Amino acid sequence: MRHNEDVARRLLAPLHEPGPSGVAMIQNIEADAAEPSVYFDFVAASAKVRVQLTNVDRTRKAFLHTQSLTVLYQTDREVQLPAAAITSLGRLGQLLERRDAGGVAFKTPGGERGGRNPLMIYAADENRQHTWSREKLDRSLDAIAARGGALTTVVAVVSQPCEMQCVFCPSVDRDKARTDWAEKGDRPQLDDLLHQLGRARQLGATSVDLGGNDVLRFSLILELLEGLGALGYTEVIVQTTGLPLEDRAFAERVARSPATDLCVPIYGADEAAHERVTGTPGSFARLCRGIDHALALGRPTIRLHTIALASSLDQLEGLVDFCASRFGLPLHVTPLRPNWLGERAHLGDATSLTQLRPLIQRRPRAFAEAFPLCQLPAEVARERADRVRGPEAELRRTNLFDLGMSGVEHARILFERAPQKPAPCELCVLRASCDGVTGAYLERFGSGELSPWLREP
Repeated sequence: MRHNEDVARRLLAPLHEPGPSGVAMIQNIEADAAEPSVYFDFVAASAKVRVQLTNVDRTRKAFLHTQSLTVLYQTDREVQLPAAAITSLGRLGQLLERRDAGGVAFKTPGGERGGRNPLMIYAADENRQHTWSREKLDRSLDAIAARGGALTTVVAVVSQPCEMQCVFCPSVDRDKARTDWAEKGDRPQLDDLLHQLGRARQLGATSVDLGGNDVLRFSLILELLEGLGALGYTEVIVQTTGLPLEDRAFAERVARSPATDLCVPIYGADEAAHERVTGTPGSFARLCRGIDHALALGRPTIRLHTIALASSLDQLEGLVDFCASRFGLPLHVTPLRPNWLGERAHLGDATSLTQLRPLIQRRPRAFAEAFPLCQLPAEVARERADRVRGPEAELRRTNLFDLGMSGVEHARILFERAPQKPAPCELCVLRASCDGVTGAYLERFGSGELSPWLREP
């Protein structure tokens, strides 16, 4: 919000240039699009600290309270702040106390909590929104058809709340008070999804991945699944927490539906480890019961996945073994990704390739294709490269929601989320078959861990 950003810039004006002894300067001032807050990076030669300014709230544990403001910070690089960061934060505190005599106030950008558009772009210099429309989707699909393209697997988004409060999910997805979950109503959403997937089917799609916070909680999910079967989809993948499957009768109805695969997350081999991530008491036991029901019924196929987190890295291999012994299922490990709001608090729990490499070498097939091919043993790297080669590979997995979106995503968020191929990748013979790493990974760890294949493995 421009007002909040301008207030912050006036307060912080003396810190926009390097101070004495190389202490930090301010970069990337951004007004929050959801609350009366401003964020910026405080950058010194050896450290970067993310700082939040918000209207004063003395009930919060914070770095500093001035007359008008509460100041919080976080750093995701080191547990103990380096001396330059400590000096810089002290300088910031002195400046704010001197320049804030009271009466400073950030405005609330939105209305009631939870009522904002979840697709708001977080940008300091623009306040545009992504908007989705069926007309835009149809035009995008028409363009694919006009150039002779075809679809194989498509992704569709089913919007509904989730029971869990996972630590890495966007804040709006953890907000159960949101009013926009049902803004369209379940029946209109069902009709819209069947339109999207009917059009995709006309272009040859036979596989659909239904994404969302927990697709099985959609009230009309069984009707949607039957509709996809009637359209001719032969592979119907559903993203779910697995918790709804603890109801045996519901699990039986899902087993009789056209759903072929359920993608289910698991974050620990016991209650404490799993629920530290989900923030939901009882979710581990419910998950296990749900998986047991699906396995006993024989369908759909259960695909277990987890996220490589620094805080539980020492338990990751044990989780792979637990899934094999407890459920007889393989576990697929994925990297921690930036979220679509551009929030960064969770990224401090990311793992580097160096940290993961010993486990990748021991269990390469447990690691998802989102990991760079240069980290894998030669045989596995070659297998994966061969799978993604071929004409029109970019259309093999097409997100229908993206095809219907208008507006330009904020450049920083786009960079953080999108696959990046830095300088080492330019030398790699498997470059075209690999997603590289995300921009957020590059910002945190750099490109030094990438080791290009200089010839075919």
